Amino acid sequence: MILLGMGKVNYYACNKNVITYCNLMALKQAEEIGISKALCEAYGNCILTLSIHKKNQLAENFIDMGMFFSKQYSTTDSAPLANVLQMTGMYHSGVGNWDKAIEAFKQATELGNNLGDCRLVEECTYFQSTCLFLQGKINDCLELMDDAVESARKRGDTQSFVLGLTTLARTRLALGHTDGAMSILQEIEGLIGT
Repeated sequence: MILLGMGKVNYYACNKNVITYCNLMALKQAEEIGISKALCEAYGNCILTLSIHKKNQLAENFIDMGMFFSKQYSTTDSAPLANVLQMTGMYHSGVGNWDKAIEAFKQATELGNNLGDCRLVEECTYFQSTCLFLQGKINDCLELMDDAVESARKRGDTQSFVLGLTTLARTRLALGHTDGAMSILQEIEGLIGT
C-alpha cells in the first residue's frame, strides 16, 4: 500500500519515472496476493501511469483488467470499482474520449454517493465539469459545480475546495463573468496565501 501511495503522490508531483516504478511494483506485489483492494487500486493507478507514457492500448487493457477485478471485489466493497472508474474517466478525458470519460465519472460519482465518499464525488464532478468545458458546454459546467464546491467547503477540505473554486473561476471567466471570477480567485488567495 505504501507503493500505491507513493505512486499517487509522485503522479501529482509529475515524477514520471518514480510513478512508473512505484505503480508497477505495487501491481506486481498485489498480483501475488490475488483479488484484493490493493490489486484493484494498483490497476487504477497503472491506467494513469500508462497514459502519461502514451501507451494508450495498454492503458485500455488495464482498464478492462481493473474493471474485471474491481467488479469481482465489489461484492464486498465498491470503493475499488469507484477508483478504477475515476481513473478510467481521467484516462479518457486525457485522450479526448469525452463521452466515455463523462460516463465513467458519472458511475464513479454514483458509487461515491452510495459509499458516502464526498471527496470522490467532488473530484469526479470537477473532472466531469472540465470535460464539458473542453467540449464547449460551458453553461453545463456551472450546473454541476455548486453542490460539489459547497460539499468541500462544509467538510473543510481545502484542497478539494480550491480545486472546485479554480474550476468555477475558469468557467465564469470563459462566460465573461470577470467580476465573479476575480472574486473567486481572491477567495482562493485567502485560502492558500499569496
